Amino acid sequence: MITSRVLLLLVFLLSATLSHGEGRRLEVLFLGDDGHHKPLERYRALKANLGTRGYNLSFIEDLSQITTKRLEPYDVVIVYANHEQEVVPASLLTWVRKGGGLVALHSACGCFRKSPEWIQTIGGRFESHEGHIFSPETIDKEHEITKALPSFEAWDETYEHQDLTQDRHVLQQRPPLNKGETEPEPWTWTREQGKGRVFYTASGHDMRVWGQAAYQELVARAIVWAAGDEVGKEFAELKLAPLE
Repeated sequence: MITSRVLLLLVFLLSATLSHGEGRRLEVLFLGDDGHHKPLERYRALKANLGTRGYNLSFIEDLSQITTKRLEPYDVVIVYANHEQEVVPASLLTWVRKGGGLVALHSACGCFRKSPEWIQTIGGRFESHEGHIFSPETIDKEHEITKALPSFEAWDETYEHQDLTQDRHVLQQRPPLNKGETEPEPWTWTREQGKGRVFYTASGHDMRVWGQAAYQELVARAIVWAAGDEVGKEFAELKLAPLE
């Protein structure tokens, strides 16, 4: 007769066998708001593309829900919003410092503008912009995020930044387009914050960019990189059944 203890042991062993070597999906929290950048629409566009590739995406816009407990299950937090509050949730900063991955897109550099901790984490702060059709130029063509990344051209807000940190690794730059510019503008970069990895790109004002396959691929790679090497390795081992 099989006792309940033996049965539980068999279930545990079977579960371990089935999960061994099969990898796992990435858990991603998308922090938006109800602002003019329409984060919920961008989230849906991203989820439609990445959901079938092993990325689990969830959406949130209420900052009061950004708690330590809420962040625990996630590998990466995407920020694409215009949160005007002066104070960034301390739980988010702590989560990044302890090893969480942060993918900051476009207007994220304008959130919490009076928070030096947030500006430091992102690596810079929004200053001003015009708008032009252009293609971001990849200057690090060997980084895992940008290696063999297809280029794209679209209208976008041509952000200028200020308070740039010196520890950023710049992946892409924007050509001089705004009035008075003579030098390229740092556009896409990575940095480390404690044990966490931070990715930022200024691209992404609306669907003219978000609808580009190359932009969604940039974000997809940034998520994997920000999650860290160990999680990235597990994700690479994920075997998904073909869609029918």
